[in-house]
Amino acid sequence: MSDVPLLERPWAERRLIGVVAEASDGRSWRELAETVTQAASATADLVGSAAKATAGLTRKAAVTSTQTATAAGVLASQTGASGAAAVTAGKAAAGAAAGAAASTTTAAAGLAASVTGAASAAAAATGAALGALVTAPAVPAVLATGAVAAAGHQAWKWWRGSAEDALIQVPAAALAGATLPPGHPRPGCVYAVHPLEPARYVPARDYHRLLLAEKAAALDALLTALGARSWQVFDGDTAQGPLQQRPPREPAAPAPSDWLAHEPAWQALVAQRLAGQGGTFAVALSWTDDHGLPAELSTGLRKAGWDTGPADQDYRPRALTVRGTFGG
Repeated sequence: MSDVPLLERPWAERRLIGVVAEASDGRSWRELAETVTQAASATADLVGSAAKATAGLTRKAAVTSTQTATAAGVLASQTGASGAAAVTAGKAAAGAAAGAAASTTTAAAGLAASVTGAASAAAAATGAALGALVTAPAVPAVLATGAVAAAGHQAWKWWRGSAEDALIQVPAAALAGATLPPGHPRPGCVYAVHPLEPARYVPARDYHRLLLAEKAAALDALLTALGARSWQVFDGDTAQGPLQQRPPREPAAPAPSDWLAHEPAWQALVAQRLAGQGGTFAVALSWTDDHGLPAELSTGLRKAGWDTGPADQDYRPRALTVRGTFGG
């Protein structure tokens, strides 16, 4: 993560952020997830190594027993005896086999103790990381351990989805100095920078609805200053919202507005009205720029467990028109 404070980075590097929870030691959920998968993979490796080593010891014991039995048979054949010599040969074979078995058992016990100790350490690391993860946002319900953990990290990445590539993940403290709604920031929430206020972040769940409402409010203030008597928003030929009405007033220059500075059609309407033009008017109230938060990105982040609000609040282009009448 960059050492440059969030609000000092270029807009393109901080336009969309996700707030992550931190463990008591300051690690983020992603770092903790890496610890979990690494510890579980280490346990799986140890189990695999133990299985291979035990199989090798078993084969060695079998070979030793076979060699001992063969030697006993040769001894019995050479002495031509079936009595005391055979008994002696049998005792020698049994002793050798017992020794091989004891050696195998001792080695296997030592290996098991070593594996158990190492696995316990790996399990402890896994448990500690999982304990810290329980309060983090968007953590999968099941995180594989043991042999399954070998593929755990790739499965984690697949589960989270590629939508997160567009998201800068920061702890809440990184937003110090930013303008946020009351009660924010919250872990697990996605925030997008306001297009006209670089230090202001808007929750993704409200982004398009809120900004369109702000733009409409700016146009209402402009029309009031220009002496409009009534106006209403239309989507095609369908009215959207109530009819706005104002008492008669002389037109005046509207207060400076960031929205007005980016709307040539509004500027033209101001110029015409201040030049004395009255009667009816129609002006665009459009929302045709996703400002870096398209619907497919909101959907992808939502699937990955981030809070981007309900699907009906995702971006969709709006080409609205405000129609109204000026006073005299």
